[in-house]
Amino acid sequence: MAAVKMAGALNSLAYGRTHHESGFIIANLKRILDHLHKIQSYLDAIKDK
Repeated sequence: MAAVKMAGALNSLAYGRTHHESGFIIANLKRILDHLHKIQSYLDAIKDK
């Protein structure tokens, strides 16, 4: 899920279509960071079992 969100946030940059404002891209990346932190905590919980 996080990879899909990251691809969506960075898609316009990869193809040279920078019609999004930089603030919009940064906001999307911050949302992705939250998902990544949740995934990391879930993996840590599984590892401890």
